[in-house]
Amino acid sequence: MIALQTEQAKRIEQLEPDELAAQLFDFGNVKAKQIPLYYHDGDTLKFRFHKYQKLAMKARERFILLLAGTQSGKTSFGPIWLHREICLRGAGDYLAVAPTYPLMQKKMLPEFLRYFSGVLKLGTYNKTDKIFTVSPEGEVALFGEQQDVLTQIYFGHAQDPDSLESATAKGAWLDECGQKKFKLNSFEAIMRRLSLFIGRVLMTTTPYYLGWLKQMFWDVWQAGKAKLESIAVIRFPSIANPSFPRQEYERAERTLPRWKFDMFYNAIFTRPAGMIYDCF
Repeated sequence: MIALQTEQAKRIEQLEPDELAAQLFDFGNVKAKQIPLYYHDGDTLKFRFHKYQKLAMKARERFILLLAGTQSGKTSFGPIWLHREICLRGAGDYLAVAPTYPLMQKKMLPEFLRYFSGVLKLGTYNKTDKIFTVSPEGEVALFGEQQDVLTQIYFGHAQDPDSLESATAKGAWLDECGQKKFKLNSFEAIMRRLSLFIGRVLMTTTPYYLGWLKQMFWDVWQAGKAKLESIAVIRFPSIANPSFPRQEYERAERTLPRWKFDMFYNAIFTRPAGMIYDCF
């Protein structure tokens, strides 16, 4: 057995790295580089929306639920939608809310700053106050001229509903609001902040459990009452993202329980057979 292992080790050492990778893991079809959602073509900013992101951009409903599989491009879409919403609604306050502070710092805020600061150069972010303020130059870029009212994006997290009660906002982007840590009380606080301007809400999330998000939006949409409540539900799997490797999607389908695969990769609200509602 030792001699066999030694011979195998020698054979592996002689393989070129690409050949070794192909034999061990079959990486042949895996994209080595993530396809960016936006890019500059000269002085023009262009977007590579997949069809579901295009539907979200076209949606005129007040509540837009982007229910998507893991790594499907939902969070990277949020700043672009918010940018367009600010252009449409005008100067004022806006909200960007994640389930927890660590999640906000890890994904939501970097995606936002990459677009608003790095690409558009619209203003600056205050780490202490967690507020992004559009500069006078940014106002000209957004609205064509400087404004009498500041435009600010307030970042918050849903574990502390009281922290969301300060602004009177014109729109909100809620990321991963399907998580258990994104409390219903926090969503209700956000709606109070949006009530004066009847602000629109973009929700970008994977369906983590059968909670308030399912009851208030998915179930209403399924019941055919979405138009009455001004709800758009746009559901898509992980492989809608052109950067997502199909073989990883198929690996998950082979190895995970069906309910878990459907929930996390196909964005379908489900639960294990026999499991009591909202207990997993």
